[in-house]
Amino acid sequence: MIQEVNKLIFNTLIEHHGVFLPQVGTLSLVHLAATTEHNRIHAPRLSVEFSLQQQAVSIVDVISQKAQIDNALADDIYSRWLDKSRKGSELEISGVGKLCNKSFVVDTALINQLNLEENQCQ
Repeated sequence: MIQEVNKLIFNTLIEHHGVFLPQVGTLSLVHLAATTEHNRIHAPRLSVEFSLQQQAVSIVDVISQKAQIDNALADDIYSRWLDKSRKGSELEISGVGKLCNKSFVVDTALINQLNLEENQCQ
């Protein structure tokens, strides 16, 4: 169950949608501008940022829709996922990133996938 919810969060972000995690906050995509460093240009890219506000669709709704179950059961699945995934003030979402004390560090695999798809569209 943990991996399935992690994958739903990952896929929601890959589909260029933010996702709200109740009792936690929102993971949203942000476009970062091109930068230069030591005479080198780094292309614009996508990243993920964290906010305490609800700014996207709830993962409970995503679970409900993808699994074709009612929201009460989806909420139960999410609550069990959160209980198993959160260790004190840390929440690790495999393949997505790690949240610790309201600071989010995005997983390299997610960044690579987001920007691979972004580059293919250009």
